[in-house]
Amino acid sequence: MLPTPPSFAPPMLGRGMGPRQVPASVAVGMMSPPPAINPSVLDAMAKDMPMGATRRGVAGFLAADIPRITLLALLPGLSLWLPRLW
Repeated sequence: MLPTPPSFAPPMLGRGMGPRQVPASVAVGMMSPPPAINPSVLDAMAKDMPMGATRRGVAGFLAADIPRITLLALLPGLSLWLPRLW
């Protein structure tokens, strides 16, 4: 994940996303197709578990992440509210 933010951050920042929103968006991209790096690592580690079971397990997290990222994209002040308190 470390090499990806420098390549994705400039276009995302250019579209108005804040620097705290970029890692959350990249994390969702790591779980969702086409890259789906995290489920692929799980598949390699759990050799006795079928790939479909891993994908079904990740689907719940992905379903929870999509509304969260949508809210952060539509209301950027939400992601900046807590850090402003410190």
